[in-house]
Amino acid sequence: MLTNPTIMAHCDPQQETDYGMAGILHWTAASGEEHCLMRLIFTTGTPVVVLSKLISSPAKTSFLAQVAPAANAAYSILEDRIMAPTDITWITHAGPFSTADTLWSADIEEFSRIHLHWNGWEFDRESASERKNLPLGDPYPRTLNLKPVDAELKQLGWRNWRNE
Repeated sequence: MLTNPTIMAHCDPQQETDYGMAGILHWTAASGEEHCLMRLIFTTGTPVVVLSKLISSPAKTSFLAQVAPAANAAYSILEDRIMAPTDITWITHAGPFSTADTLWSADIEEFSRIHLHWNGWEFDRESASERKNLPLGDPYPRTLNLKPVDAELKQLGWRNWRNE
């Protein structure tokens, strides 16, 4: 149960996949309303949750800077599917689908593994030392067999970026 009453979460649209589930996670936190593509992957031994930042999210501050509120929202949706919150591997994901910035014009995608502290009822903090940016070409993201974000969004019926 979440102790922060400012976080309200739902996942819509959402669908089952051959690897677990995918959906658009929506939540309200102190920074405002936010959403991202959330994918739960069960094909890896332990559950992996990939949170992909979307350009359409209206929040002024990205959840990539503070993952705990997004993780709490995700866990509130997924808790009936996952035995222990401490077993989850959390991955944040950004790329050309995240910002109009030309930084992403070469279709470079960035993955980070985040270690979150579970205090018994919610994820409560993170620090810079608990974020590991995976180097470009790291083989780990390939082991997740993620569809490209635009293909996943299209399958969900989510038209959110690049005015498509």
